[in-house]
Amino acid sequence: MKRIFTALVLLAVFVPVLVFSHTAAYPVFLALAGIMCVWETSRCKGLHKKHFLWIPSALYVGFAPFSARMDTKIFLAVSLVFLVYIWFSGVFYYGKTNINELSYLGFMGFYIALGVYSVVAVRDAWPTLYLLVFVAPWVSDAMAMYTGKLFGKRKLCPNISPKKTVAGAVGSMVGTMLVTLVHLFVVNTWFGCEYSYLLFGLCAIPAGIIIQLGDLSASVVKRNCGVKDYGNLLPGHGGVMDRCDSILPTAIFAFLLSFLLV
Repeated sequence: MKRIFTALVLLAVFVPVLVFSHTAAYPVFLALAGIMCVWETSRCKGLHKKHFLWIPSALYVGFAPFSARMDTKIFLAVSLVFLVYIWFSGVFYYGKTNINELSYLGFMGFYIALGVYSVVAVRDAWPTLYLLVFVAPWVSDAMAMYTGKLFGKRKLCPNISPKKTVAGAVGSMVGTMLVTLVHLFVVNTWFGCEYSYLLFGLCAIPAGIIIQLGDLSASVVKRNCGVKDYGNLLPGHGGVMDRCDSILPTAIFAFLLSFLLV
């Protein structure tokens, strides 16, 4: 019940943002979500008290969605500055941090920034398809859960995520494929687009794999940090990062496709 109530609240907030995704509301929302992801990933590693690391990471991630509506070179330049700062922090704050912390936060900061950047970039490149970045992971997750409960016997990765099953993984792939084709049908029929069902159906296969790997990779980080969830901001769902773990890699994949297909 708690999970459903939280989902309804999230939809009440998120739907208006999607409706006005052409405005500044979209990057503002993603900047806030990205900053929360940085805070949560920093906190589960105990780095939230090291302000010289997590605050620059948060500022960098918060800027990323806005840079998507500027020039790609700006995002690349800011990314290089951020990565060099993290690298040099080993010198600036010698004795206060170590290479493991720097590597962790440097990668997570760049990964989250690239993810939220990609969400905005994909929306502007594919204004009729960008919803798949959100809908495909959600449907994939729901299909994995229900097919896993109904047919799941063989575990997929018990050491990483004990509840995931092979049947759930198959259901996830089917869900990704179906939601992609249904979405294409809607935009082709209602908006007069001519997207190829075959092309995007084929793209749904690696997308389905990436969605599941994104979820599992986030679980690997949690296992290494010794936490069940990244946070508790969203009752029944965990933290913001727990809701974005599949969306971020999906957006990055879609951003790559936009270069190749647009």
